[in-house]
Amino acid sequence: MNQKCVVFGASGHAMSVIDAILSMPDLEPCAILTSDASMWGSQILGIPIRGGDELVGQLVAEGATTFTVAFGAIGNPHLRMAVYNSAIRCGLSPANVIHSSASVSQYAEIGNGCQILRGAIVVAGAKLGNNVLVNTGAIVEHGCLLGDGCFLATGAMLSGDVVLENGVHIGTGASVRQGIRIGTNAIVGIGAAVVKNVDAGTTVVGVPARPL
Repeated sequence: MNQKCVVFGASGHAMSVIDAILSMPDLEPCAILTSDASMWGSQILGIPIRGGDELVGQLVAEGATTFTVAFGAIGNPHLRMAVYNSAIRCGLSPANVIHSSASVSQYAEIGNGCQILRGAIVVAGAKLGNNVLVNTGAIVEHGCLLGDGCFLATGAMLSGDVVLENGVHIGTGASVRQGIRIGTNAIVGIGAAVVKNVDAGTTVVGVPARPL
């Protein structure tokens, strides 16, 4: 029997996440929740937007057992983890959402509540923490360690043995040289090339990447 999954968030990213869930044989998106009341009663890929977070208890009573956080929240690295932890307290379990087209080595370690979307690659020896997003076409190479709540945007590339501490955001098309360490809640801008370690809470941009 498929596990029923609650999707938190109704942005464009939610469409990619639901697309991934629909490609999986054992997970079923049962409802979308968002604080945007103008979207209530509509649908994304046929999945109803039921209302706000206050409906979690009702959905659990209806048989929902799992959840996924389907928004990026750049600029607020704590928001995705706050929703993640709140859903667990409400009795839901974090689902790993892995698109059928993603390539994930059996020798990679994947935490709880991760999303690995269409065409993404996670190779042997990589280790992902909890609530990590590897977006469309992103690459995580051997020996990489990603902390909780990390976000790799579309086409981002981590070379071997990169360490991302908790809450790091890697922008679209950015690349990180092998052996680099990026500190907690740091942000790497779109298309940046990171060749030096990045301190916690720092935003870096450009080629080579420098503090903003």
